[in-house]
Amino acid sequence: MERFEVEGKTYIYHNGNYFDESYCKLCNAELRKVIQYRNNHANYEDMTYDELLDTIKIHKDNEIYVIAKSAAEFCLRKFGDDDSVVKTILPILSSCYRKLNQPNEAIGRTLPYMNPSTSSPALFTSLAAAYCDIGDYVNAKRYAGRAYARVATLPNEYKIEISNVYARLRAILDDEKK
Repeated sequence: MERFEVEGKTYIYHNGNYFDESYCKLCNAELRKVIQYRNNHANYEDMTYDELLDTIKIHKDNEIYVIAKSAAEFCLRKFGDDDSVVKTILPILSSCYRKLNQPNEAIGRTLPYMNPSTSSPALFTSLAAAYCDIGDYVNAKRYAGRAYARVATLPNEYKIEISNVYARLRAILDDEKK
C-alpha cells in the first residue's frame, strides 16, 4: 500500500486501485487526474518490469493511451530481450496505437519483434484489427486466421475479440460486394 498527496489531498494506491484517504474509490475525473500526476512524477528507469506493466495497464484501462504507449515503449527498450515481456507488451502497445488512430504505427512497431516465442492470439488479433483499420484486408484475414487457430483453448475474452475482427471483416467485405 502506498500513500501519496496530490494538490493537498491524500490518496492510496493498493493492488492496482486508487482510493481517497477514506478508502473510497475515486470517480473517473479524479482518478485520471491522480494517475496523470503519478505518471508525471514517475521515473520509469527505477521501475521493475512488474511496476512498469502495472503502470501500463492502469493507464490503458483508464484510457490514457499516450502515457500507456510511452510506458510500453520504454518497457520494450528496457526489457525487450525477454521474449515473455515482449509477448505481454506488444498486444498492449499495438492496442494503444490503434486507440490513438495510428494503425500503421501499431503494425510498424509490432512486426520487428515478432517471432514464434513472442506471438500470441492477442497480438495476432490486434494486428488483424490494425490491418483492417488501414484497409489491408488480405493481411487482416491472415492474422485473424492465425489468432483463430490459437484461441480454441483460451478464455472467452480472446474468442470475443477475434470474433469482433471477423465480424468487421465480414461487414467490410460484404459492403465491397455490393
